[in-house]
Amino acid sequence: MKDSLTVDIGKAGPEIARKYGVPEGHALLTYDFILVSDAETSELRAHNSKVALDKLGRKVKIVNGLPIPELD
Repeated sequence: MKDSLTVDIGKAGPEIARKYGVPEGHALLTYDFILVSDAETSELRAHNSKVALDKLGRKVKIVNGLPIPELD
């Protein structure tokens, strides 16, 4: 497991306990997630598709998420 994925378990203080209706001192896990945009997701998907198809010897370009043969 990656060290960056391990987290410490804390305790819910009075404010958190009140906010979420849990007992004070209850186990608390916090973790920050980073979400990518639709554009970043599409760009990465196109890149990975192109790399995979290049490894198979297929010369393509990615248009609207679909592989199109390069006819050169």
